[in-house]
Amino acid sequence: MAIEYRELSTAEDFNQCIELQKSIFGMSEIDVISPLFLKLIARNNPPIGISLGIFKSDLNLSELIGFIIGFATFQQKSIYSVTLGIKPEYQNNVYGYRLMLKYREVALSKNIEFLFGLFDPLDANIARFNIACLGYIAFNYIIDSQTLLDEKNKKYITNDKIVVRWDINTSKTIDRISGIKRNNNQKVPNLFPIATTQCMPEAPSVLVEIPEDFNYLLVNKIDEAFVWRISTREIFKEYINKRQYIISDCFSIKHDYNRKTYYLLEKK
Repeated sequence: MAIEYRELSTAEDFNQCIELQKSIFGMSEIDVISPLFLKLIARNNPPIGISLGIFKSDLNLSELIGFIIGFATFQQKSIYSVTLGIKPEYQNNVYGYRLMLKYREVALSKNIEFLFGLFDPLDANIARFNIACLGYIAFNYIIDSQTLLDEKNKKYITNDKIVVRWDINTSKTIDRISGIKRNNNQKVPNLFPIATTQCMPEAPSVLVEIPEDFNYLLVNKIDEAFVWRISTREIFKEYINKRQYIISDCFSIKHDYNRKTYYLLEKK
């Protein structure tokens, strides 16, 4: 089996991307990024965006097993990553990471310097991937526009997001993707104060704990998920939106027989 990373460019590429969006995310025909937009992205003069795929080749067959799609923004030399998907049977390997490195390579060749995106700040797996491994930072916290919070029955958990930026050619990013070691994770809780809803210290850097598996809590422990969302929302609003801190790192730390995950927030 051969693996190839390349830009989406043919009708077959676009069709496979449509079907993959449906199968990975359960999207309807209306919700998927359509062939029209994929064709526009494929036209690089003028450049509109970048759509990159992972293809598995076996004999004469070429199967799309993952993709990332981004559009140009009004900010110069930047691109907005709309969606990234990997077939479930190929997740948790190295395909997503290698796809991002290839995406960075293609972006640099097109004179792109910044990549923007969104994700749920309580998704520890995505946080470790984007922030710890690749070197993203988060600089804005967006509260879900749905304001209904059923505090009595706790049936609704808002879908808050953080806005992230990847400065793809800085020394920090180069160090991260080169595997240069950072602080000893186990020592991190002793190096910085931990911010909570009861205590939000004014310090150059603070730690904020997030759940190790928020998706599990959403399915199995909805009350606990609700508490995490409300408490971390107050902390992120205060530090990121009000005090102008950024999330600059993410650490996963052994604690007794469990693990704890922390963001490192730093004053700009």
